[in-house]
Amino acid sequence: MILVTGGTGFIGQHLVGELLRQGEAVRVLVRSSSSLPGEWQGKVQFAVGDLCNISSLTDAFANVTRVFHLGSELRQIRQMHAANVDGTHNVLSLSHQTGVKHIVVLSSVSVIGDTSAKTIDEDTPCFPTSPYQKTKYQAELLAQEWSSQMNIPISILRASNVFGEGARSADSMLAWMRSIQRGRFIYFDRHSVANYIYVKDVILACLQASNILAQGTYIITDSCNLVDFVDVCSDALGIRRPQMTIPSPIAYLLASLAERILRNSPLTVSRVRALSNRTWYRSNRSAELGWTPPIGYREGLRRTIAWYRLSHRL
Repeated sequence: MILVTGGTGFIGQHLVGELLRQGEAVRVLVRSSSSLPGEWQGKVQFAVGDLCNISSLTDAFANVTRVFHLGSELRQIRQMHAANVDGTHNVLSLSHQTGVKHIVVLSSVSVIGDTSAKTIDEDTPCFPTSPYQKTKYQAELLAQEWSSQMNIPISILRASNVFGEGARSADSMLAWMRSIQRGRFIYFDRHSVANYIYVKDVILACLQASNILAQGTYIITDSCNLVDFVDVCSDALGIRRPQMTIPSPIAYLLASLAERILRNSPLTVSRVRALSNRTWYRSNRSAELGWTPPIGYREGLRRTIAWYRLSHRL
């Protein structure tokens, strides 16, 4: 039996779907049985419980041999420590008690924090700053400690920005694609980097790590030049590739002024910063997994745009 936490989330639903396709017996931890997608009825076991309450998780771990721990809190700051740190501790504790053979912990490259490094890999020191970054890094440290002391193989996968079908309607990728579609996309630095990964490539990395009982921390990304990323989007949308560029110093100035004048400015300092990023995320250890993105961002973007169109969002 395989247990998935966070299975009803964006990435989790893709993972559960692939596990079912491979014929695995899957149990999903949910806070309420009503949150289970209708198409899973009769195919997926569910266990009602709360990551923050270890006593509620006992049934979830019955006869479990592998765990995919995707559950976390991204938005509610007050709940982040309980969900991300205490929740991970509870998963590790019950995994040890019940004899789980392998655990995959899905983390994020954001735990590395702000850095001036031009290239980031698994050996880059972590200096998390935000509550989310700090709690996810604490969860990583717990996993590393348990793996060492309790002799449980644990894979920690740090994913870069994940995109794909099934993302929330308000996701930033959709807003980005709409700006390209409407001819409003502007470059601030044509040498900047897009650190993204297609969702199905993420879950295939999770499955590969589990299949070989991998132990360690791995960055999972499909980074590329921003221009290449935008060109693929433009071609898939069937529109002319953007060419306009505003130098980043001027863009920062305009964004700062716009934020002072407009309540919901489409040009923000954070947007300029994100689109001027020249830092590459790379993995020195993905070869240990025998993994490279099997689908890739190009095909991933084409599939995602097709899904957005089918769901009438583009």
